[in-house]
Amino acid sequence: MDISAHKTRQFARELKDERVFSRSSLYVVLFAATLVLIGIGFKAYRFTLPTEGWSLFLDFDKGLIFDQNLLGVPSPFQKGDILLEVAGETMQDDFLTKHSVQAKEAYQVGKTVLYTVQRGGETLSFDVPLYHWTAKGIGNAFGQIFLNRVFQFSPFLFLQLALALFVFIKRPNNQAAQLLLLMFVTNFVSGLSNVASVQSPADSFYPLAQWASTYLGAAINPILSIPLFVHLALVFPKPKWGFGKFGWRLSLLYGLPLTLTLLHDAGFIPNLTDPLVPLYFLLM
Repeated sequence: MDISAHKTRQFARELKDERVFSRSSLYVVLFAATLVLIGIGFKAYRFTLPTEGWSLFLDFDKGLIFDQNLLGVPSPFQKGDILLEVAGETMQDDFLTKHSVQAKEAYQVGKTVLYTVQRGGETLSFDVPLYHWTAKGIGNAFGQIFLNRVFQFSPFLFLQLALALFVFIKRPNNQAAQLLLLMFVTNFVSGLSNVASVQSPADSFYPLAQWASTYLGAAINPILSIPLFVHLALVFPKPKWGFGKFGWRLSLLYGLPLTLTLLHDAGFIPNLTDPLVPLYFLLM
């Protein structure tokens, strides 16, 4: 009875501590809010850039593929066209490819730019006018792309985020609740980045947009989402292998994929992040 009573009191103390809004809780909220604001800010910035009016999705085998005419303007493109070149610059290389100054100067609202696409077995070129994003186009981007494409990967994205917020509010000092919130905030930012297009021609010609579409889009998964998921699995319901406290294990868990991604994007090493992901899941 004494042992049972002791365990009951200990559990009650732990539960009380988990309900306290601590310094670590504040850091989590600040980091999550900063990440969301950065995601919203960069998405808003990317909507100020020139566009041909279409959404594009990424096929890792084929490249960027035209999906939907969001602006509803007259266009020579068809759904399924594969984008090859814009203004003489290839669009099939790595996201962080540097393009010529002349191509960037040509890619401006009101100008006409040469697009080259593959349609079936043919290679076609069109002179395409560039536009500003309109409220209608942005609305279509969120209505058609965000609901259709993002939810294809995460059917309960908003429900997950709401659940994470609820758990965090109930137990803000619980490490698993903090990680759950950060994980779903990261997923939300990634989904937001992919609204309209994962990577558009405008993103390729504007370095800030190029950085945002890469590191807030596809690259955020191996850099943050997957380490957060693995970390959560290693501390819930009880910490395993010393992952409950900050130390070299956590530094390696988060630092390794970030370092490998940056070295790859700088051209020093091949892509080693993708092979790393299965190894991370083996830890669980």
